[in-house]
Amino acid sequence: IAMHTEVDLARAALVEHACDLAEATRCAYWQTRGGDLIVPHTVGLPIERARNHPVPIGQGLVGTAASSRSSLLGADPGPSDRSWDDRVRTSTTGSLIVPLLHQDELVGVLDLRNKKQGEFDSRYWSYVLED
Repeated sequence: IAMHTEVDLARAALVEHACDLAEATRCAYWQTRGGDLIVPHTVGLPIERARNHPVPIGQGLVGTAASSRSSLLGADPGPSDRSWDDRVRTSTTGSLIVPLLHQDELVGVLDLRNKKQGEFDSRYWSYVLED
């Protein structure tokens, strides 16, 4: 049995609370590993599926948010996003992707997908832009 550190518990809680707050059906925390992003925590998608499919920084919605350090709201998924969805057997109908920075260093990316009712809209920017 893997032991969770306090940081791991905080990341897991972040994913769960963000998913609830945004009313998303799927949420993941992506962290950097070399030039890739990997998923150590997810809600609405089995971790076994997500964990085995890293995304290169700069590729797809999550990788673009990581490289640009800019949040993405409702951006259309590109071919790499659809390919990732196919590999993990899911689909994306809407998204809010938020890079997480600490002292200007990327520490992760919060990936919210598929709002339960309606779409992610500009009111979610207030959550993203709060200090």
